[in-house]
Amino acid sequence: MEIMEKILKAKNLVLADLRSCYKDEGILASEVNFTDFWARDTFWASLGLINSGKDLEKVRSSLELFLRYQRKDGKIPRKICLDYNGLKYLGIKIRRKNPRPIYTSPIKAFFSMDDNLLLVIALSEYIKKTKDEKFAEKYFSQIEKALEFYQNNNLVRNELLYEIGLGNWMDTIFKKGFVLYTNCLWQKAVQELEEVAKEFNFSVNFHLPKSQEIFAKIQKFFWLEKENFFTDSVSGKGKQQKYFDLAGNVLAILFEIADEKQAELILEKIETIKSKEDIFYPTVYPRYPFWKINPLTFLFGIQNYQNGNSWSWIEILLAVSKIKNGKSEEAKETLENISGIILENGHIHETYFLDGRPFDHLLWKSAVPFAWSAGLFLWAVSELVGETRKF
Repeated sequence: MEIMEKILKAKNLVLADLRSCYKDEGILASEVNFTDFWARDTFWASLGLINSGKDLEKVRSSLELFLRYQRKDGKIPRKICLDYNGLKYLGIKIRRKNPRPIYTSPIKAFFSMDDNLLLVIALSEYIKKTKDEKFAEKYFSQIEKALEFYQNNNLVRNELLYEIGLGNWMDTIFKKGFVLYTNCLWQKAVQELEEVAKEFNFSVNFHLPKSQEIFAKIQKFFWLEKENFFTDSVSGKGKQQKYFDLAGNVLAILFEIADEKQAELILEKIETIKSKEDIFYPTVYPRYPFWKINPLTFLFGIQNYQNGNSWSWIEILLAVSKIKNGKSEEAKETLENISGIILENGHIHETYFLDGRPFDHLLWKSAVPFAWSAGLFLWAVSELVGETRKF
């Protein structure tokens, strides 16, 4: 089977996977483990749909679903629960009479940081894609509030976002300070708001750092000159944690936070963190020490769930980043590897061992099908065959 034939065949499977997660107005994160409406899963999947031009009505209804649950202070839910999660993970599914929004991170004292940011990015991209001015007018004040939330809760420091606990997509890893993944999204969300305001002549009614100011601070605080990548996180006192976070560095390339030279250096670095025997890349290199891991994961034997295994959504965005930097052949190779695994298993999984096997432990299995990665795969293939614009 030729490479593009394999990739396009996988695309058809992935589209079916994604549509199997459509439920009512929203998009379930998965049909296994995560049978709720999760913000980050919904919005990443939506970005894939927007950039591939697929199912835009589902994107619209999903955005409106989360906006309906936005609190007065601007916070949107981390997830909207459809059943009782504690029982579900024991194999007992009982549907709630009414959906229940959850606004905090797994540690209830702290916020989940990326939900509002991804809402702003996805909604702004939807507006720019559809040119729907009425939709923009209806919801612009709500995406303003979504960003104002960070200011009002003292989460903006030195123009960057500061977090504590299990606040971003790596919600089994304790992080404190300025986190690369979160601040790449912060820079992009503010930039998106600026672009929508300019395009439709809206006024922004509160003070935000400028996207260029955030860009400059990310460059100043996160770039490691000797190591040639952006550090995983920085403490409030400016101390850099020198872990190579794959997701954060890929987003830095994707959102053009990395300049052309930095992007080249990061892509070179990425090739050094994978062994020749492996198919996929680890989420972080080197692995985090045990004391940064949520101790509950050790009880389930999944302490490496986000600490060295591969996550399909990052592999896919790596391919998009390669295309963005004129490396279409390398991107094709990356998508061929992923497509082979998809065709072998018949679905796209959430998490993989580095040798390509879906993550499978006695007490926890990789979610499948996985909407987040399915949507992004559609985007990557569309970029590869030139069906849509660059992000």
